[in-house]
Amino acid sequence: MNGAGRPEISAALHVHNRLSKPQRRDRGLAIYLDVSGSVNEYLPKILGILKSLRKEITTIFQFSNKVVETSFETLLKGSIQTTFGTDFNCIAQSILERGFDKAVIITDGYASMSDGLKEQLKKHGLVTLTIVFDDAQSCDDFAQLGEVFQLADVCG
Repeated sequence: MNGAGRPEISAALHVHNRLSKPQRRDRGLAIYLDVSGSVNEYLPKILGILKSLRKEITTIFQFSNKVVETSFETLLKGSIQTTFGTDFNCIAQSILERGFDKAVIITDGYASMSDGLKEQLKKHGLVTLTIVFDDAQSCDDFAQLGEVFQLADVCG
């Protein structure tokens, strides 16, 4: 009651100001490991690096002239499926088909990718981390999409 003998009316006003943020869906991280013929001597060192990430890595994609999905455990047991050649087009097609937005590519860099697939990956928003070995200084096809490091720099 107020001083005039009338009941007090209390109105609660709730305003919900909802800001909509653009949702960026995480499309996942892919690891593509070069298993072409020139890679064999580097595989133990590479697997040693990947072994430290064992809990986070469930699947790795092996590539030569085709991409083969394999479990990390299978790869650690030495199961390699290779055509002995190397082709980056198969990686690009795999990434686009699966919708990944991040990829780690581990390669000797001795391959190339078509300009059309490079453009599709750029439009797709792919970000890569490329680790090169076997005296490769860069990997031009993937340098346009992210950082390129030497295996020796990653291993220390």
